[in-house]
Amino acid sequence: MSSTLQPFVSGDLFVAATLLDNPQDDHAGRGRILQFGADLKPKGEMFLSDTTHLVGGLKFDPQGVLWAFDSQEFVVLNIHRDGRVQRRKEFPARAFSHVNFAADGTLLFGEHVVGDSIRPEVQARMHTRIPFMPGAERFGDGHVFRCANDGRLIKEYGTATHGGMGGFLGVTMSALAPDGNTLIYCSETGPRLMRYDLVNDRQLPDLQ
Repeated sequence: MSSTLQPFVSGDLFVAATLLDNPQDDHAGRGRILQFGADLKPKGEMFLSDTTHLVGGLKFDPQGVLWAFDSQEFVVLNIHRDGRVQRRKEFPARAFSHVNFAADGTLLFGEHVVGDSIRPEVQARMHTRIPFMPGAERFGDGHVFRCANDGRLIKEYGTATHGGMGGFLGVTMSALAPDGNTLIYCSETGPRLMRYDLVNDRQLPDLQ
C-alpha cells in the first residue's frame, strides 16, 4: 500500500495505529501511522514495511524527523518530512520503545523490557511472545542508553525498574526534566514514578 502522508506542517498530529490482525498474536500486525491536521481532520496514512508488532514511541526530533519504534522486533525508524522511511540499524539491538533528545545532541533510548521471565498469571493471559535480545537469554535490562546520532553507544545507565504487573516491563515511558539532567520514567502498569540523575549516574528517590 502506498503512503498518503502529506508534508509535515506545524500542528499536525501523528498516531501509531498498528493493524492488529493476527489471531495468533495480539501484538502483531501491519505497522501504520495516521496523520491528522491541527483541526483533527485526517490528512494521510503510512504503512510500515520494517515492523511486525505494535508501533509506538512517536516523537519529533529538533530537525523535524519523526521517530518510531517496534520494540518486539528491535526496530528504530526515522520518518522524514517528505515521507521517506529510514531504518536506523546502527543503534544497539535492544528493545527500545522511545527516545528523548538531549541538549548536546545525544539520544536517550528507553529499553522497554527487563529480565527473562513473565509472571505465570500474566503469561497465561498473553497472546504474544516477548523475544530475547540477540545473543542473550533475557528480554533486556530495562536500562537507558545514551547514543550519538551515528549509533555509537556513549553510556548505559543502570536504571531501576518496577516490572509492571507482568514483572518484565522496563523503562516504558520517560521524559527529561526541565534541567535536562534528570530522567523521569515509569514501568507501564507499575505504581512507581522514578527518577535518575544522568549527570552523577545514580538513582534518585521516586517522585511517588
